[in-house]
Amino acid sequence: VVTFIARCVLRLFGIKTNAKKQSYTEEEIKTFFDMSSESGVIEENENRMMSQVFKFSDLEAQDIMVPRTKIRAVPQNASYRDIIELSQRLGYTRFPVFRKSIDDIVGIIYLKDMLAYRQKQSEFVLEKVMRPPLYILGTKKITSVQELLFESHHSMAVIVDEYSGTDGVITEKDISREIFALPGDNSLRGKVFDFDAVENK
Repeated sequence: VVTFIARCVLRLFGIKTNAKKQSYTEEEIKTFFDMSSESGVIEENENRMMSQVFKFSDLEAQDIMVPRTKIRAVPQNASYRDIIELSQRLGYTRFPVFRKSIDDIVGIIYLKDMLAYRQKQSEFVLEKVMRPPLYILGTKKITSVQELLFESHHSMAVIVDEYSGTDGVITEKDISREIFALPGDNSLRGKVFDFDAVENK
């Protein structure tokens, strides 16, 4: 049975779902989009994106995460200036915060949360400003990860293995990129990509 995400995409394309029918199978919706594409009702790229959505729903967090070797994190005792300089150099708007090692991530620091300290940098204490991390098992389905990020008001989660070690990180950007990427294009998967303006979440 196709989940909430498929119904949302149908509505995104202006397709009304029958309120009396509560669910649609994946095959039913795929067939509908294929026929609509052939008849010109929807564009080919829209049909392609719908196929990506179905593929996306089968993925696990570990399939698209940024692996631990590519994580850019800051130590728990990092200063305001340390974080700002690292952000300017790398173009990132958030960083995991670790205590002793990358396997001991204790928080996430968002640049927008640091704005209040621009004129009083000496008062900045990372432990007081960082947010608690969201830990997710690598085997968690991406659709569930997306829901967890939304519900917790996070845009980054830490992927852990069965021993609670850090496997990687995943962001809303990684998830969005997976939906809108061209079929078969995995060139950006697992790469750090965060050249945004500061988020407004």
